Amino acid sequence: MLSHSADSIDSIDTLDSIDNVHALLLAVTNEAVLVDAQLAATLSGTPPDPHNPSIQNNFSGNAASDILASLRVDTSTDLTRFTSAALSPLHKHTTLTHALVADTAHTAHRISQRVRDLDKQQSHVRHSLALIDSLAELKESANSVQLAVQSQDWELAAIHIQRFLTLDAEAIRRVLDMDKNQGSVDLEIEDDIHAQSGQDLFWPRGSPDPLLALQQAHKSLISTIATEFDAASDEASILRFFKLFALVGEQAAGLDRFANVLAGVVKRLAQDFMRAATEVTAPTVYADLVTRLYEAVASLIDKQEVTVERYYGAGRLLRIIVKLQKEVDVQAKIILDSFQDTRALARKVADINSLEIAASQNKPPPAAAAQLDPREVDSLINEIALISQRSRLFIRFLEVRSKTEEEKLESLKEEGELTMSPVSAFSPGTAVLPSPLASASKAINWRPIELQGIALNHNSGLSIRLKELMSNFATLQEFFLKKSIEKALKLDEYEPGAQTSSAVDDVFYIVKTSLARTFSTADPLTICTVLESVGRILEAEYVSVYVKRCSSTMGALETKDGKIGVLVALNNLDTSCDYIQKLVKELDAEIDSAFAKTSPAELERIKTCLASLSNYRSSFQKTLMSWVETIFNQMIKTKIRPTLIDISKDVKYVLSDDEYVEADAQDAFMKRFKRDFGKLVSVFKSTYSPRNLTHTLTYTIETILQEWERHLFSTAKFNALGALRFDKDVRSVTAYLSSGLATLSGATNFVGGVVQRDKFVRLNNMCALVNVEGLGEVAEVMGVSAGWRLSASDVKRVLALRVDFNAADIAQLKL
Repeated sequence: MLSHSADSIDSIDTLDSIDNVHALLLAVTNEAVLVDAQLAATLSGTPPDPHNPSIQNNFSGNAASDILASLRVDTSTDLTRFTSAALSPLHKHTTLTHALVADTAHTAHRISQRVRDLDKQQSHVRHSLALIDSLAELKESANSVQLAVQSQDWELAAIHIQRFLTLDAEAIRRVLDMDKNQGSVDLEIEDDIHAQSGQDLFWPRGSPDPLLALQQAHKSLISTIATEFDAASDEASILRFFKLFALVGEQAAGLDRFANVLAGVVKRLAQDFMRAATEVTAPTVYADLVTRLYEAVASLIDKQEVTVERYYGAGRLLRIIVKLQKEVDVQAKIILDSFQDTRALARKVADINSLEIAASQNKPPPAAAAQLDPREVDSLINEIALISQRSRLFIRFLEVRSKTEEEKLESLKEEGELTMSPVSAFSPGTAVLPSPLASASKAINWRPIELQGIALNHNSGLSIRLKELMSNFATLQEFFLKKSIEKALKLDEYEPGAQTSSAVDDVFYIVKTSLARTFSTADPLTICTVLESVGRILEAEYVSVYVKRCSSTMGALETKDGKIGVLVALNNLDTSCDYIQKLVKELDAEIDSAFAKTSPAELERIKTCLASLSNYRSSFQKTLMSWVETIFNQMIKTKIRPTLIDISKDVKYVLSDDEYVEADAQDAFMKRFKRDFGKLVSVFKSTYSPRNLTHTLTYTIETILQEWERHLFSTAKFNALGALRFDKDVRSVTAYLSSGLATLSGATNFVGGVVQRDKFVRLNNMCALVNVEGLGEVAEVMGVSAGWRLSASDVKRVLALRVDFNAADIAQLKL
């Protein structure tokens, strides 16, 4: 095979075509595959199978046949001998390398084991030394505690107890019990002290047991501190024993006792405030009472924050806040109960409800309820609003402070500064400084024991009591609004020259004040209730009154007082719509600022309720526009046709040259038009509001143009000169109506200019048609005139007004 390969390579120089090159390359490739197969078989100890398809597929032509034949004759003896000779040195080298690596690995294992053993011994030694120090400290603390207690040095005794509580109780107990259990104590000293007990080893037999002495001293000191704390009568003594609770591991007891002291202060202050309030007759005395109560509690929390954090740690103020919240619930209930009794709140609400029932049944109101004074209700509403505002401000204060304390605990947890001591025989589980002997202790709950299960009550007694109180607020507010609007309408006065009467400003001042007072309560539910009631009350108690006045005045429209009365009533409605729009805009801005921190759902609910007030405004505007049109129909529209006939009674548009000159000089039509129509709208000009006057003038212009067009078609005839005169009259009327009368309304942007001129397009089309010189110009006039409004039949009707145009020719026009 090798010789064959050599021959193939030697024949490279004789290759003379690409086909020969490909054939030789294939043969060499097949030989390489076969050699690889033989080598693999040799290494595995089995000869290659020449009939293997994977080998045969790599051969083709003569080269493959020669290789296979050679393989059949020789079973690769030469190749095996050659491979063995080559691999023998490699085997020796591999064996040597394996021996070196194994020896090195064994050595490394022995060294690492020795290092681990050494580390373990060092750990035992450190543990033993720490335990020895702890035992010595235990003995020293036992002696020091006894001396401190004898001298009533409670601070020193508490410090030694604190040191005692940080020791590893389990390790100390194992040492002291070695005579009972000779097992391992994690110390490498068992062989040396085999015959001795832990107590014999660390202090003489018969001497007092320091562990038992410290345990007894701990319990005794706790009792003493509690007794002294309860007996303390001044702030210095209270603070002195308050901080000792933390040193002896009684954080919960210390915080509770201190909170009870602060709650007692709050209770005494509330009682003092109540006694002082009996001598005061101020209308907001109870609002002032709850304010002073809240301020006192807030001041105590702020004042004691530093003390609590200094001796108990960050976040512990939360337990005191929760306790003070409960005391505030009690004292606030006392104050609010007294408020309801003194102000007769329940009776007033019952009277209002009886009035509503009687009104709905068209019955006379009960005598007692009828005597309810709106001024008393107003004062009561003010006081309730103040109570709600200040109560919610205080609730918000507690929520913020408690959240701050929670965040402090979270911060300590993240920084790893908050740990839990295990529950042992020495003390209950409390949050203490981490001890090197208790480093393996893990807290089940990251919060300290004294704060587990402690949280601010978001449905506190104060919150519930406040909801009950505010449920009456809306009833009182609605009653006050109704009575105030009723009184304002009774006292309604109109001063000549004014656009509105006095009731408009009075009513909306009351509405604005009431809503501002309602918003000051900071109660979303109450705000929504009142907002929804305001529109309903305005519609039923205010707008309906003016509508009734308009209806009752319809029979007296011919009198000056009757006209002015109905126009002023409509002005009142128009101005009221403006006031509602302005009020809604102001309240919307106030909602965004005052309720920025409230929930999105509550904010959206308030805005929805405010939108209902805007909907009432739209309803009022529809009512107003309906009445403006009705008054126009009654007072102006019926007079436009007779006035126009009177103006045009001797005006003609078939003129000779002399008549044309005379008509130009007299300008009779325009003079009469200005006089008669100016007189027709004079009372509206002097009385109506700008918007009402604008709508009235719009209706007037539209009606004048319709009637003028009808009059022209029914009575007018034109010749060329008359058409010129008509063109001048149309231009004068257009200028007067779109400029002169619009100026009277003070709203030229709406009535005048392009908007009103657009209404004259049909009349201008008629003017252009009657001024053509012949029928041949009609198509041209229609083509160049912008905004042509006349139909083909209208065009022929207009052309028929020209006396000099033939009717047959007009009929044949193709338009």
